[in-house]
Amino acid sequence: MYLRIWRILKGIFLKLRNRLVGLYRFILDYKIITFSILYVLLNAVCISVLRNIKVSYTIGLIVTIPLVMFSYFLKNRLRRSSEVILKKSEWRIKLVRSIGTIFELFFFVSVIGSLVLVRVGPFLRHESEIEGKVLRFTASFTNVVGYISDEPIEKHRGQHVVVKLLEDTPVEGEQLLRDDTLLLIKTSSFYKLHLGQLCQFRGTLEIPESFEGFDYGAYLRDRKIFLLMNNPIVECESTAITRKGSVVRNWLVDNKNSMIATIDKVLNEPQSSLLAGIIFGQKRLFNTAFDEATRVAGLSHIVAASGYNVTILVIVAERIFFFLPKKWRVIVGLIVIWMFAILSGLSSSIVRACIMGSISLLAIIFGRSNTVHIAIPLASALFVLIKPLILFDIGFLLSVSAVVGLTYVLPILIDIKQKITKKLPFVENNILPTLACTLSTIPVSILSFKTISIWAVISNTLILPIIDTTMFLGIFGIMLWNIFKPFAFILFGVANMQLKYFEFVTNLIYKLNWGQIHFSDSSAKVVSLVFLGFILLLTIYLYPIKNEQYNYYLKTDS
Repeated sequence: MYLRIWRILKGIFLKLRNRLVGLYRFILDYKIITFSILYVLLNAVCISVLRNIKVSYTIGLIVTIPLVMFSYFLKNRLRRSSEVILKKSEWRIKLVRSIGTIFELFFFVSVIGSLVLVRVGPFLRHESEIEGKVLRFTASFTNVVGYISDEPIEKHRGQHVVVKLLEDTPVEGEQLLRDDTLLLIKTSSFYKLHLGQLCQFRGTLEIPESFEGFDYGAYLRDRKIFLLMNNPIVECESTAITRKGSVVRNWLVDNKNSMIATIDKVLNEPQSSLLAGIIFGQKRLFNTAFDEATRVAGLSHIVAASGYNVTILVIVAERIFFFLPKKWRVIVGLIVIWMFAILSGLSSSIVRACIMGSISLLAIIFGRSNTVHIAIPLASALFVLIKPLILFDIGFLLSVSAVVGLTYVLPILIDIKQKITKKLPFVENNILPTLACTLSTIPVSILSFKTISIWAVISNTLILPIIDTTMFLGIFGIMLWNIFKPFAFILFGVANMQLKYFEFVTNLIYKLNWGQIHFSDSSAKVVSLVFLGFILLLTIYLYPIKNEQYNYYLKTDS
């Protein structure tokens, strides 16, 4: 018995080892994948390290440049050596080539590390300067003029508003430059504030303070916010002529708000806020109990409209237009998700999710099997190149995780299901994509929210199959509201029944009063890394590969 178990374990180990080596060869063979993965990883490492040690990035450049030159010299030297000894023993050739590969990888790391330092250096230097400067602006009554640069967020104790300064502000003999920082305003819900509105705020500037182990200052810093005002005196212009910011986005958000007002006329709470969140990604305020219930059930992401919703739209478009050729179905999917982005008012999280989804769809259009494997790391690297701090944005991490889940975890689940039964297409089309996205986003959820719900997979499996029809019923109901109200009422009525089912499942799980695991900050990092490693190894081991025994990268004799 023990011998049989040993043979099974040995077979598993050898297969995993062979696949890991094959993956390593594949990544090195495609230099664009090597570059993209290393750029993303080194960007995270450089920002984390340089923020902590507080040294100039030029030191890194001074150290890195000689390393680049040295590794490049050794790489070429070893390559020439391998050509000289080509007629000698095979093991020597393999040894020299292996060492050459290591130095080639080291050369890549050195070059990309230099590029990362050049790119993130100005950001970190600006951060350091502002952090040292903002202390001089606190604890004094200040008058600032700016416009609301993002949609106000409702809170149980007021609202949070991000403000872009319009002019340099004198404070105690110093100048707070308008490009130094965005300003977070915490004020009463009494003020009806809108995106782009020009306002004057009079109050005391403060530095964000951490609470309950959460580094609030670091969270805001990644969003270029270094100062805030609590309960200032607010005076705003009410005319549309004085609005600032993007005219297009202001117009789109105004239209979105008018459509949300239609939903509020027809549906009661929490159904109206649920539908607004599902369709538009609107961060509406639930009562405290239901808000906690959605977190316990692991359903908060559904009412945030980001990667999950874009994924659902792509799947639904694929299913509705099944009669079209594959490329045309993909094009319809692209049109649908970007219409969704426009409806949401071009919310940054949804636009990001749409870009990631578009890259996967475009990879399918080009028809090359390796295109999607290149597109995902390349797109991530381009995002990070444009906005180095986006790696610390939860929305970005969730969007990438959801796309990775659909690309790599979903084929495994479909393969397992096909081995069990060829029937039950509903499971393959609805439940398995949900399960793939849920599993792939768990490490990010643990790291970000310090909690995990054991109900997440079950609740998502129960809820997500109805979300696509709820979304479309809501959209068509809004469109028909001013054309033929009776039919719009019917559509909203069906959507309302489904939303009540959402509420029922959420409250049922919450009433069980168990199933949510909380982590400390340190344990959350360990658990998320362990879970990530487990998912990665399992995916590498189980990912279905056609003609595996003939695969170039998996050949044991290569």
